[in-house]
Amino acid sequence: MRMLLACLTLLAACGDDAAPEDLAVTLDLSVAVDLAHPDLAPNPCDVGDGGVPPSLECTGLYSDFAAKTISTSAIAYAPGQEFWSDGAKKSRYVELPAGTKIDVTKLHDWVFPVGTKLWKEFRVDVGGAEKRVETRLFWKRGDADWVGVVYRWNDAETAAPRLQTGLDAVPGTTYEIPAENRCVSCHLGKTDKPLGFEAVLLAAPTATGLTWAQLQTMGRLQATNTNAAVAGAALQVPGNATEAAALVYLHVNCGVSCHKAGSSAPFEMQLDVSSGAAPATVAATKTFGAINVLSTYVPMGGTGNYYRIRPTDAAHSAVTLRMDRRDADPGASGIEQMPPLLTHKKDTAGLAAVTAWITAMTAAPYPAPNPL
Repeated sequence: MRMLLACLTLLAACGDDAAPEDLAVTLDLSVAVDLAHPDLAPNPCDVGDGGVPPSLECTGLYSDFAAKTISTSAIAYAPGQEFWSDGAKKSRYVELPAGTKIDVTKLHDWVFPVGTKLWKEFRVDVGGAEKRVETRLFWKRGDADWVGVVYRWNDAETAAPRLQTGLDAVPGTTYEIPAENRCVSCHLGKTDKPLGFEAVLLAAPTATGLTWAQLQTMGRLQATNTNAAVAGAALQVPGNATEAAALVYLHVNCGVSCHKAGSSAPFEMQLDVSSGAAPATVAATKTFGAINVLSTYVPMGGTGNYYRIRPTDAAHSAVTLRMDRRDADPGASGIEQMPPLLTHKKDTAGLAAVTAWITAMTAAPYPAPNPL
């Protein structure tokens, strides 16, 4: 395009009476202009849409995109429990601007410094091979300005341009890439948008990379109270192994994004750390409050009472029934599956963990099951 503009400019200077040989000289000059100014070549990272990088390689995640070398400013982390994404494997990275700190005055509702970037890469099985299919970016550009961007990898994994519209299914899979405007439905309800980069999940013993303890050691946390110094031991999920596995699963897959205080969801499953510590006992969690509470959900063909959680009876517990659904044909209750968005496969391991907890509710502090 620049070469063409140079040609047109020189042609105009020659006038309408330019001879054929003048035209040839003009074309040669246009090439010379371009060769003399290599800086005029198109830049693939030119920003054109509201300051959003047009491709993943322009976001700062990679120091060498072709070699997939991660930038030294992007730190890897893995929360102690993953959100279910139809079996996709994930890699996560965060970049905090130099000299900045995360405000954890509200331990359940962090405020990140302007300039924070978080990336999440998704890989799925495509034709028997694990392939990168998308990478999402959350970038805080101002005090109240977060942008969420989806980048779609090509088949050769040599490019990942922005994909705003989403994709119903990656070819050869049932894996769905969300449209950018759908992401907000799970990221509402917080002062800032990130979900998995939070106290409970980064303090978990199974967290790796940049953990709660490492953030403290690096001096990257601040607060107007004592929360920046809270020990990781105070943030552990209560209960025995069976109870803790179920509670943390429900926390990340249900509570952090939807079933929490201030939301329209009918009950809470987020582990409340607003006091500066996790609940000390299973009975003190919000999730425990759902036990033996009648549910408005009745599965297709079901009769009698169903409860949000019914001790020893996963078959009459709405939590497990809805985890077990993937609705090609929603019933009278509307969408029956949980989580409701972007999942077309059941999480059998997660369902097993929650079912095991319900089945084991045979002794104190669990109440006897209410009638059917």
